[in-house]
Amino acid sequence: MPTLPTVTSSTFSFSRLRYRGSALPPLLVPACLVIFLGFGLGPHILIVSCALVVLVIGSALLWRPLEPPILWFVFVFQWIEVFLLTFYANAKGVPLRSVDYFSDPTYATWLAMLGLVSIALGMRVGAGSSDGLQAQSIAQQVNVISQVRLFKLYLLAVVLTLAAPLVIAIVPGLRQPLLVAESLKWAAYVIFTIVSFRQPSTSKGLWFLVFFFELIQSIGGYWSSFKLVFLYTFLGIMTARYRFRPPQIAGVIVLTLSCLLLGVVWSEIKGEYRNFVSGGKREQIVTAGYLERIDKLYELVTELDAKKIESGADKLINRLAYISFFGAATHYIPAVRPHSGGAILWDAISRPFMPRLLFPAKPIIDESKLVRKYTGLRVAGMDDGVQISLGFYGESYVDFGIYGMIFVLFGWGLFLGTAYRWLVRNRYSRGILGYGLATAALLPAYGIGPSSAKLFGGIVTSLLVLYFFNRFIVPRYLSWLRLAYPVFSPLTKSRHA
Repeated sequence: MPTLPTVTSSTFSFSRLRYRGSALPPLLVPACLVIFLGFGLGPHILIVSCALVVLVIGSALLWRPLEPPILWFVFVFQWIEVFLLTFYANAKGVPLRSVDYFSDPTYATWLAMLGLVSIALGMRVGAGSSDGLQAQSIAQQVNVISQVRLFKLYLLAVVLTLAAPLVIAIVPGLRQPLLVAESLKWAAYVIFTIVSFRQPSTSKGLWFLVFFFELIQSIGGYWSSFKLVFLYTFLGIMTARYRFRPPQIAGVIVLTLSCLLLGVVWSEIKGEYRNFVSGGKREQIVTAGYLERIDKLYELVTELDAKKIESGADKLINRLAYISFFGAATHYIPAVRPHSGGAILWDAISRPFMPRLLFPAKPIIDESKLVRKYTGLRVAGMDDGVQISLGFYGESYVDFGIYGMIFVLFGWGLFLGTAYRWLVRNRYSRGILGYGLATAALLPAYGIGPSSAKLFGGIVTSLLVLYFFNRFIVPRYLSWLRLAYPVFSPLTKSRHA
């Protein structure tokens, strides 16, 4: 394998100038203008104006050229979930309360806006300042890594992912740690994507083969897991292409629109499809064969017309706009029921350190039960084969009220930023390996819908497994993926650990 070029302090000034590039993502300002003109001129023009200011501020804090944009993506996706219902109401020219199924979420939207700022600040503090020298060194590393070798690594990760359910069936207590195998597969996919789009001489055909394999095998399950391949592809391309030209911008737009179209279609057909694959049972199970499921999907898709597509778009908007239950909680707490004083947060923090293998009596997370308890709404639950979450924004408010919620969300952002810095800069995964691991490990934090227990527990478990992976597997088998030589800061002359 070719040796990596040595980066010294004498090359830093040039690297730093190239690294700084733009303080904001490409086309962010024009996008804000389009959003304001299309969705801002309505009953909630003040909320939309403040939302766009928050988007720019959060992007300025979290955008890092030449680095994976996972923290920025987490922030932006949560921003969409918080304000999408407001955009929808403004586009229709009606107040927010008329487009919400449960209550008026206006107050919750303002609170969530403060929460977004808190999380962005926390992630920025946790991640620390950008390291231009290291980012430029990794960009040089990407240029000499073999795409074929990464393809073989991806295939190995796929085999491990397929083997994990078999082991889980034998030892159910290892379910959470073994599920991290899928994160390793996605980390390999992200690295493969970065190299495929960064090196001009690489085969795009090989990458498309992997992309379509992931897309096809994700279709036909119980959940809408097809979105993952689009999200990881987007993040990989954004990491590889820190300077976008019109063809790359067009490609990202096509990728985004394709994902949205699939989301609209899935939102309309998923009820009937899930009833079919579960055999009519109110359980999250698959009883039909793969070909039967594909045939049913084809049947449902071919029956779609303009009216159903419009219905699917409305359902997708209401699914993504995850502010309704938070809004219901602000009306119910503390007017009807007092704040829980940290009970939900404590349960979330303690769960990852109580593995079911050692604590078989640990209660199952029942998200719908929390929604019923803290909103007064009678929502479907485990008996109906579904789980409906209050979301960790709402749970933080239920626990501690307005001011406590702000500190909790800042702490959550601090945790995510610190995890990112550790994965990207520690001596065992520093380099493109850290880029892939950070993207795969932190993507589950992108929405505000998951409960604190599932979200925190899943990410902590991933980080614990990745610690042992980085410490014992990487040095022996994957050292070619890390930036092994020391990186020195020209200002402090100190070695990055």
